[in-house]
Amino acid sequence: MNKLLFVTSNQGKLIEVQSILQPVGFAVDSINLELTEIQGDQAEVAKHKALEARKSVSDSLVVEDTGWYFEAYDNFPGILARQMAQSIGIDGLLKLLEGKSHSAHVLTIAAFLPAGETEPLLFTGKCSGQITQDKTEAHPRLPYDSIFIPDGGNCTFGQMTREETNKYSARRKAFEELANYLTKYKKE
Repeated sequence: MNKLLFVTSNQGKLIEVQSILQPVGFAVDSINLELTEIQGDQAEVAKHKALEARKSVSDSLVVEDTGWYFEAYDNFPGILARQMAQSIGIDGLLKLLEGKSHSAHVLTIAAFLPAGETEPLLFTGKCSGQITQDKTEAHPRLPYDSIFIPDGGNCTFGQMTREETNKYSARRKAFEELANYLTKYKKE
């Protein structure tokens, strides 16, 4: 089985990625690295994280970057989603949307950097939906899950089981793209 290091300290993310990549022959372990987040578009951020991780890891590695985007605001909060949730809170974000479109999407970019390579490959997953009027329960590290209902869903991510969330997960979609690539890559 091939090995891949996923740069994350989040065990939930690790379990999700393992469930996608192990069936295609990749053992996934995690490594916790403090990576600098640059300002730029999300693809630039993901690439930078992978290249920064390469300084500490020579094996094949993958990093991911997730952003939340409100249709009412151009590229906002985007890559600043965590900082915005921490500074003005979910209630503050809901206030910003009063009287505006509540359409939104979450975008995950997985940057895969094979051992010996210097240019990351990017894989993207997107989930569109609506921001609610009021927040519901969610994991404290996933505050947007309390206000986001994916298209086709009837409740927020925070109200769904892990299995239900997996049907819509932008992370899952990005890593399934990576799994498809790795399956093809292994055959060549």
